[in-house]
Amino acid sequence: MDKLSAAVVILSQGVPFIQLGQDFLRTKPRILKADEEPNDVNIFEENSYNSPDYTNAVRWDRKVKYADVFRYYKALIALRRSSTLFRLSMKWEVEQKLSFWRKNDEQFIIFSLFDNSESFVVAFNPYQEDRYFDLPEGSWQLRLDADGNSHSEQVGGSVCCPGISCVVYKSI
Repeated sequence: MDKLSAAVVILSQGVPFIQLGQDFLRTKPRILKADEEPNDVNIFEENSYNSPDYTNAVRWDRKVKYADVFRYYKALIALRRSSTLFRLSMKWEVEQKLSFWRKNDEQFIIFSLFDNSESFVVAFNPYQEDRYFDLPEGSWQLRLDADGNSHSEQVGGSVCCPGISCVVYKSI
């Protein structure tokens, strides 16, 4: 779910904002009072600006523990940097080069980014189940899969967006 949320932020137009440690699932543990029993809610600090180092420390060992999440963020950032289509700066550019697909399911979001030299199709699947959709005519390459990997084989037709994930296809 964190990877899907990061994909929405990083692959959207505008300036993405990522907090320190978000790419390795940083937490802000709270020191419980003597009479408090821990539960799913009270063990983390909601607003840590005035909390001690115990809460605000960066636990770098989480980067190793959640290396797959870190690599996924790295792949998202590399994809964003690979094309100006993910970094359009003017409203008219976004209106001209980004197109949302109208599907009968408003929560399964698909959009295209395109100009004269390249095209991308981006899909966000918030469901547990896989969702399928048809790519536009032509040859495509899976540029970002659910694990952040790129694939070199050509695909076309109906493709899958696995549950709770994002996929990005690039025209070739």
